[in-house]
Amino acid sequence: MRPRGAQREPGVAWHVIAGVVLGAAGVINMWGWFSVDLLPPYDFAGYAAVAEDVHQSLARYGRLPVWSSKWFGGTTRFLGSIKEVLAVPFVAWLGPVRGTEATILVLKVLAGLAMYAWCVRAFRAPVVGVIAGYAFAFGNAGNYASEHFHVVVS
Repeated sequence: MRPRGAQREPGVAWHVIAGVVLGAAGVINMWGWFSVDLLPPYDFAGYAAVAEDVHQSLARYGRLPVWSSKWFGGTTRFLGSIKEVLAVPFVAWLGPVRGTEATILVLKVLAGLAMYAWCVRAFRAPVVGVIAGYAFAFGNAGNYASEHFHVVVS
């Protein structure tokens, strides 16, 4: 029996709703990124180039590179960076540009779901979690992350 005034744990339906809403929000908010004739702004071309280089290094040498003279400062510390590691399968499947775009989309949705999960866990408030997850992944922090998408995931 639940103590008086205690809130119930949100059901599975809320988790599905949050996933669908945040996934749809990701596609809608990033629709312009998937234009055939334009590249997303700022650091995107660099991310795509590094992701392709990592994919080629894995195919050629069978391991993730930790140093390259082609990258700024020589290193991107791949072994501790989720964005480059997660980009590899998408780049292998979709190519460097579309694969990096898909990686950014997935990481933003995951960041929104993480915020949703925190709100549900801490406050038992799934509606607040969906709103906070959307704002976190695609709001002001998400707009900055369009330039540096690792910020939201961090």
